[in-house]
Amino acid sequence: MPDKITLNKNDIVEADITDMGINGEGVAHAEGAVVFVRGAITGERVRAKIIYSGKNYCVALLDKILKRADCRTEAPCPYFPKCGGCSLQHIDYSAQTVFKTESLKNTLKKQGVDAQNVLSAVKSDKEYYYRNKLTLPVRYPSKIGFFRAESHSVVEIADCMLQNFDCKSVISALKNFMAESGLCGYDEESGSGDIRHISVRRLSEIYLICLVATHDVSKRLAPFCDALKTLFGENFSLYLNINTKRTNVIFSDKFVFAGGKENPETEIDGLKVIPHPAAFFQVNDCVREMLYSAAEEEVKNFSAVIDAYSGAGLLSARISRKAEKVIGVEINEQAHAAALSLVKKNGIKNLTPICGDCAEKIPTVLERTGGGKDVALLLDPPRSGVSANVIDAIIKAKPRKIVYISCNPATLARDLKLLSGEYEIRYIRPYDMFPQTPSLEILTVLENKRFLDCAPAALRSK
Repeated sequence: MPDKITLNKNDIVEADITDMGINGEGVAHAEGAVVFVRGAITGERVRAKIIYSGKNYCVALLDKILKRADCRTEAPCPYFPKCGGCSLQHIDYSAQTVFKTESLKNTLKKQGVDAQNVLSAVKSDKEYYYRNKLTLPVRYPSKIGFFRAESHSVVEIADCMLQNFDCKSVISALKNFMAESGLCGYDEESGSGDIRHISVRRLSEIYLICLVATHDVSKRLAPFCDALKTLFGENFSLYLNINTKRTNVIFSDKFVFAGGKENPETEIDGLKVIPHPAAFFQVNDCVREMLYSAAEEEVKNFSAVIDAYSGAGLLSARISRKAEKVIGVEINEQAHAAALSLVKKNGIKNLTPICGDCAEKIPTVLERTGGGKDVALLLDPPRSGVSANVIDAIIKAKPRKIVYISCNPATLARDLKLLSGEYEIRYIRPYDMFPQTPSLEILTVLENKRFLDCAPAALRSK
């Protein structure tokens, strides 16, 4: 690389795309600089316009395709590529999963993690219309849409092809309500405005709708509640979340029930569930089933399974059917309350939900179980990965098996490197929870090295 990048903003370059970046950009080299070209695909030759020139790399927009990749396809969404919700619609779905798998391998290798045990990605049965959750920013005066890639500028949308429910009608209902009520969208610069976000989740036939506002507008929501009743009948719950902080975090801790069915009960994976807007559920029902079934199979018949970062307890409850004892740890109070309700509703006797920070609770729980050959640990952390305290506790307690579900290859690679002294990777399998985007869920199974020699041959070779 030259001492200084000579490409400047607005320069036009022609280059061959030799690789793909982690966000789905084409990677090229021009005048000695690394150039990330949005919308380009490996194997193409393109003309591109530089929109950013930094010390180490440039970013460019695709201007013209000079040589087309075989896997390029026409994006069906009218908002692509302006909308930041998707970035891979221009790539054939099979090629998307190959790209994601290779990207995962590259991330692992950069951290010194052996990638030879990475299996092919498990595909979603649906390329579109698979998401059970939609969260959209609402900005002044009444813009509803997705943020443009790498910006806080909202691209207005009327519909989204990723959702498995009629989001078009919900967006329309919110715009009409705001126009009639006089409520306006949020202004990030001034902190003024009323409505910051709308979140909609479909769980079975129940719809959870939550408006995030800068102040309590619950007494003004009756017309919006009526509109939702027209759309969903009695099968919805409307909540208001009041978030006064100047932050990018969507929800605060303050939720107010605002209409519809309070504490609605639904069934997921054969379990009676009373969901809450703050509770975590995987967004792709089909892929969730495949992922959770694989995790269940790995921890069956253990005397104790510890489910760290356990959310609303759905996976913990599933595991309780096959393990003698399950302990779930979750920091979010609403999610913990949902887990307690799930346990009570389903009469589960061998699942104990604990509310607290995994960094504080997991070391104590591992110490009490004594670790060893009868203990399995399930990790499903946020994007930031597993905290250093939990990693230290794992290494000290030495549970026989770790089943790690990750949504972030970079922090997964970091944590696997830290665990590599005590644990051997049996396999790493990506699951395409998020078609048309660069994101994955990743299932990694690790075995404590001191138990490998006594494990059955089938288990060692899996």
